[in-house]
Amino acid sequence: MNKQILDKLRTETDIWCDENFPDHPLYDAKWEEKFAELIVQECANYIIEYYPHSRYEAMFMKKHFGVE
Repeated sequence: MNKQILDKLRTETDIWCDENFPDHPLYDAKWEEKFAELIVQECANYIIEYYPHSRYEAMFMKKHFGVE
């Protein structure tokens, strides 16, 4: 996977968790959940940007993984 994208998603996940779950016992679990959500969102965004006729597939993928 593209290292720049992974680094960006890790940073976004760190910021989100630090703001929403500081010093929380479930911090790691929430971090993993948010990171996976951002990966799915990134994939859907890619599909929509480069294959606009596949918008439905991107929405279906997000729904399948429970990403709003």
